[in-house]
Amino acid sequence: MSEQKQNLLEQSPQTSSKPTKLLHKLWFHRTYWLKGVSAIFMIWFSMLLMYGVVCIMANEFYRFIFLLRNPFIIGFNLLALIAALLHSLMWFNKVPKVMNNMMGQRKLPVYICIAMLWIIAIVVSLTIFYWFHGLGR
Repeated sequence: MSEQKQNLLEQSPQTSSKPTKLLHKLWFHRTYWLKGVSAIFMIWFSMLLMYGVVCIMANEFYRFIFLLRNPFIIGFNLLALIAALLHSLMWFNKVPKVMNNMMGQRKLPVYICIAMLWIIAIVVSLTIFYWFHGLGR
């Protein structure tokens, strides 16, 4: 009987789909957790910028510059940049799945929507960068 049970378990579709369901569930929770952690870095960066504004208003901008030179702050800001890119990646992958992306009578492929979002983000970022870079000269 134990041999018959083993044969049935090997042929059962439920046993083969359980590990994939578990892995899918774990990946979903991991990405959800990463989105939550990325918010901590965004709060950090917002607080850092607010401190910079306070230093500018008090005519003590050198304090802000000295703070930014700290290796710990540089590392934390790099982590914040990585978290922001990861957060953008997750959001850009989710947006086409929830929006109605029809063009005429046919549905646009998901990768085209994701590519358009990245192109828009890069163009806006470069425009802002060049605008501020031009003001600094």
